[in-house]
Formats: sequence, structure tokens, C-alpha cells
Amino acid sequence: MSKITKTFGGKERVFSFGLGFLGNLIEETDFTITNVDEKIAENPFRYIPLFIYHSLLYDVLRQKERPDFDIDNVIDWVEDAGG
Repeated sequence: MSKITKTFGGKERVFSFGLGFLGNLIEETDFTITNVDEKIAENPFRYIPLFIYHSLLYDVLRQKERPDFDIDNVIDWVEDAGG
């Protein structure tokens, strides 16, 4: 599994980019394996934060922890970072 650790939302967080993350993203959103590019091109302001949220959430859940963030937090953090 590919992971990176970055300071985001005021603390070090792990972003996961493996099969589990993609499976959860597809399961919990309106993404399909064939429309990811289309959705991001259609509305990157909605879908890029969703990618980030699910990437962060997947690692937290794998660690059997409770997330200390929600999608609104992630949107705020992206905006604070200049996104």
C-alpha cells in the first residue's frame, strides 16, 4: 500500500492510496472505476476533497481509531493550505 505522511489540519496525518482506500471511495461515493477522471474534471472542488477525506479515513480505520475529522474539516484544511 502506498502511504505518505504530511502535516494537515494541524497534525501529522497518514494518507493511504491503496486498493482498500479505492474500494472504500467507490463504495461510499458516486465514483465508479470507469468515471473517476470524468467526475474530477466535472467538479474538482467536490471530488478532490472527497479523495483526500477517504485517503485519511482509510488509514485511521485501519488503525482501529476514531477519526477526529469529517469532510467539512478536510475542505477547510484544503482551503487553508491554499487549495
